Amino acid sequence: MKESVKKYFKYVKFVWLPVLALMAGVLGEIIYNLPIEKQNDFQYMAADQIEPQDFSLQEDGRYVSSGQKASLTIRFEKQYVDKFYYEYSYGDALECDIDIKEYISDDNIVNRTIHDSNNYILCSSTVNIRAVTDQITIRLPEDVPDVTIYNIALNNTRNYSFYRIGFVTLAAFFLLSLLLVLYKKIAVKLEVVFLVIIMSVGMLAIMAMPSHKVGFDEEIHFGRAYFFADTLAGKDEIAFPAGIKDLIYPSIRNWPYHLPQSEQEQKAENEYWNETINYMDKSGEGWETDGSYSLNLYTFSYIFQWLMLKLGMLLHLPFTIVYKMGRMGNLFLYSTVIYFAIRHLKTGKALMLAAALMPTALMSSLTYTYDAWVNAFSMLGISYLLMEWMDRDRKISYKNVAIFTVAFVLASLPKPVYIPMIILACFFPKEKFRTKKESSIFRGAVFLVMLLMLSTFMLPAISNPQSMGGDARGGDTSVAGQLSNIFSHPLFYTKLLLKSISDTFFGFVFGSEGMSRMGHFMVIDRTVPAVILFMYTIMGATKRDYRKGLKVWEKGLAVFVSFGIMCLIWTALYLSYTPVGAGQINGVQGRYYFPVTILLFMAFRSKNLINDIPDHIHTVIVSGGSLFILLPVIYNTIIVQTF
Repeated sequence: MKESVKKYFKYVKFVWLPVLALMAGVLGEIIYNLPIEKQNDFQYMAADQIEPQDFSLQEDGRYVSSGQKASLTIRFEKQYVDKFYYEYSYGDALECDIDIKEYISDDNIVNRTIHDSNNYILCSSTVNIRAVTDQITIRLPEDVPDVTIYNIALNNTRNYSFYRIGFVTLAAFFLLSLLLVLYKKIAVKLEVVFLVIIMSVGMLAIMAMPSHKVGFDEEIHFGRAYFFADTLAGKDEIAFPAGIKDLIYPSIRNWPYHLPQSEQEQKAENEYWNETINYMDKSGEGWETDGSYSLNLYTFSYIFQWLMLKLGMLLHLPFTIVYKMGRMGNLFLYSTVIYFAIRHLKTGKALMLAAALMPTALMSSLTYTYDAWVNAFSMLGISYLLMEWMDRDRKISYKNVAIFTVAFVLASLPKPVYIPMIILACFFPKEKFRTKKESSIFRGAVFLVMLLMLSTFMLPAISNPQSMGGDARGGDTSVAGQLSNIFSHPLFYTKLLLKSISDTFFGFVFGSEGMSRMGHFMVIDRTVPAVILFMYTIMGATKRDYRKGLKVWEKGLAVFVSFGIMCLIWTALYLSYTPVGAGQINGVQGRYYFPVTILLFMAFRSKNLINDIPDHIHTVIVSGGSLFILLPVIYNTIIVQTF
């Protein structure tokens, strides 16, 4: 009893950590609002404060553009402006520039421009200014007539944001936790560190993001998740409320570059979606149908997104919350699978943690996509395969074999190009097998699994290419035509393939395209800290790390397999997404390299360079380095852009 009480108080005494962190978050929000509190008003601009150019002032006080270079310059007493507001009427999504004359100090004046991209569903714009100024200009693109602007105002009302408080609280909590680990020399398991970071940052990001497309092809993936049960049931026609249409097809209302630029705009968007989409209506009145959803191997990768969507619907939550819950399904899957991948590793835990927390990898778990499924199960497969390969003195564990085989198969359901990673198991040392017959059966079975998965996309393309249409988004594409082109000009395609891989390798493996791109959000380059962190985790092993590694020829084999997968990725996109005979390969993105990058990094970890840094300091360096890369990206792409 006494031991349990001691253990309880061991953890309770650290309750001050979240309390202090929350206090820091609240204090930060109070400081943020200090300039606003001095005014705390909403000022509408009078006609004598507005200078129109190529705008005509109507009797009702509205300004109508006549095209050319239309602009409205608003002048007022110098003051801090938190937000700039105006209402408008236009037959399309309004895009314009907001020019701000900003006073850094009385003697230091700079001109700053914010591009104001408004969602089609909005009829007012609220833009975060956050500056001392006395002049703001609305500048329309050239030759955009018949834009009506009215009710122009400065919004300096109180603006306390849960998301800003949440972000600062998390940042403070992580900082205090790292300092505590250093001071108390606490040994923390890296898989636990990963789980705490991914769940806290991931949940905040999901709740803060808009409830429409922000990830690549998210409308396609949302449709597949939303209709998962109907697809599984084999329905030829799937019926759905009309409002869903804008979220499952490319739509001007779902355009990823028209993101909310203030909390007010996000609230207006949420109100629109909640009113437009009534998923609880079962009458079928005004519903639409779609017959394009069919059962495929990738269908199963949406099960967790669908489960969370279904839970939200059963709870009768507003649609925008239901939409976010579907994204949470991906986060829960990604977090859980990679937790077990890191836990199983005896070496390279820090490397896998750092890679899994890269912004690009994290983004896959925050949006509707099957990339989170692919990345998570690829990492689980790599974890179990490499540990089995390195443990030469122990006979083969068929439990571990079953886990990495199932993991690689699951990872390859949406994208079979990754299944060649399993072929590395065919090169396990002969000492791991009890008999030569056992070795032969094992290698044959592994090779057969790889062939079966590859056949799901290679056989149709080779045996009956006419049956495989290209991706219409790529233009004039044809799998049959592109295959014929490759076979007719093999040298041309070989040069094109090798050049494409070499030109993009660094950017896709270490650069912003592969590590810090967050879907359609602005790109925040974190290449330098990412390279430093990966070099630290790759080049040295800690005292507690497993001392066995791969031989030189085995590392060379991992490179060969990785190169082969890269060739498959580029070739798959050349066949399906590139116009026939084109001199470049379209559609390949850095995020496709993620499973290959993990394999390369893990294979090339050094077992000879020993890192003598104490474990608690090593934990702080790795987790602190990952947070140093991740948090600025989350802040600049999601938090500060809206809240």
